[in-house]
Amino acid sequence: MKIIITSIVIIIVILIVGLIIVHRNRNNLVEALEIGEIWVEISYNPEDPIFFSHRYDKDLLEIGEIKETVIPETPDPDKHRLVGYFINLKNIGNKTLHYIMVEVVLDPLFKNKIIHGTYCSFAPYKLGPDQEAYDRIFFLTEGDPEEINKLAYLNRIRIIWEERGKRYEKIVPVKPVE
Repeated sequence: MKIIITSIVIIIVILIVGLIIVHRNRNNLVEALEIGEIWVEISYNPEDPIFFSHRYDKDLLEIGEIKETVIPETPDPDKHRLVGYFINLKNIGNKTLHYIMVEVVLDPLFKNKIIHGTYCSFAPYKLGPDQEAYDRIFFLTEGDPEEINKLAYLNRIRIIWEERGKRYEKIVPVKPVE
């Protein structure tokens, strides 16, 4: 009789330990996406091809896809800045992460300064274990360069991904490099 009771107790203990391990693994899924460096680059570089990518908006304007805005042919160094957000992501889990999208959550004051922007990733990423992704999002802005420099750090970065059939989201602030 003692052997049967001892066996039942051992089986119950093993089941409880197994359930605790499974529960911890499920709760740790959110930590599989590591957000590395996030930095902002604010520049006036007319040699940068991205600086002139706003010209493509004219095609969209002609077919009615966007509202009419005044987009300069040649940006003015006294009032135009290219603001770039650079994001480094890494999958530190053991499962593939799907549909990773990155977007900038804009502060209303900064949003008023934008002439043209990409706003979010061009395509969703898929990251296997130990893989990294690098994304960048650009805005052509118009206004006082010092004000744009301050406002650019008020925005936040939203990262959305799917892992094991569940959707996750993190919103992180943009901090100046120290």
